[in-house]
Amino acid sequence: MSKEKNAFSRRSAARYAAIQALHQFHLRGESSISMMHEFEAHFINNHPHEEEDLDLRHADRTLFTSLFEGVIIENDDLKAIITPHLGEGWTFDRVEPLLRWILLLGTYELLRSHHIPAAVIMNEYIEAAKDFVDLKEASFINGVLDKIVKKVREQTV
Repeated sequence: MSKEKNAFSRRSAARYAAIQALHQFHLRGESSISMMHEFEAHFINNHPHEEEDLDLRHADRTLFTSLFEGVIIENDDLKAIITPHLGEGWTFDRVEPLLRWILLLGTYELLRSHHIPAAVIMNEYIEAAKDFVDLKEASFINGVLDKIVKKVREQTV
């Protein structure tokens, strides 16, 4: 990952933690509550192990919890918002799992965090995509979130 340990804000760290925790939740199939608590205990409350890329202990815990729980609770509604913006012939399940979580989190924040400029939210998740995957996928995230922001933020104005 291109981010150095502690090279980003508490809010950015919370977003990265949410992406990773949701991805682990998906891979391991554990309950969302136990995964969230395990992730908080291992990554947010402890010093990182030498082999870990990110130091997430300074993450905004309130934001982390809000994002993780919000995406779990509103998952179906968020998918319904995202899917029409994926492109012709694409289904949500066709998108690589890590990118799905980034899209779900970005969409959730665009819907629920009106006090944060849309450009800031979008940039956070585009940068995360660059760190977790590659530039091509980051462009995909940018395109989808750009379509979504035009729809969801214009409806709430």
